[in-house]
Amino acid sequence: MPHKIQYSSFREILKSEFLARKEEFKSYSLRQFAKELSVPFSTLSKVLNGKLGLSDKNANHIVDVLELSQMKKKMFLLSVQLECSRSEKMREYALLKLKKMKFVIDL
Repeated sequence: MPHKIQYSSFREILKSEFLARKEEFKSYSLRQFAKELSVPFSTLSKVLNGKLGLSDKNANHIVDVLELSQMKKKMFLLSVQLECSRSEKMREYALLKLKKMKFVIDL
C-alpha cells in the first residue's frame, strides 16, 4: 500500500516556512518574510489569517522563492487552487489531483 502524506494547506506551509526561519534567526519577523516573498506585509498577514487567498501567479512566485521540495510545491499550488479558485471545476480538479497523489485530506 502506498505511503500516505498528510495534506497541508498552503497557509500551513507558509506558516511552517516562516517559523523555520524564525527558529534559525530569533529576530526574524513577518515583515522580513513578506519582503523576502515580495508580498506586501498586510497581504501576507491576511493570507495567513485566512482573510485573503492567493492568485496562481503569486503562488508560483512564492514556491520559487521558498525553494520547496517538488512534493510540497505541488501540494502548495494545488491547495491554492482548491481553496482560492473561483472556478468550481478548478477546485474539483485540484481535489482530484490531491487525492490521486495519495495525500490524506481532512477538509
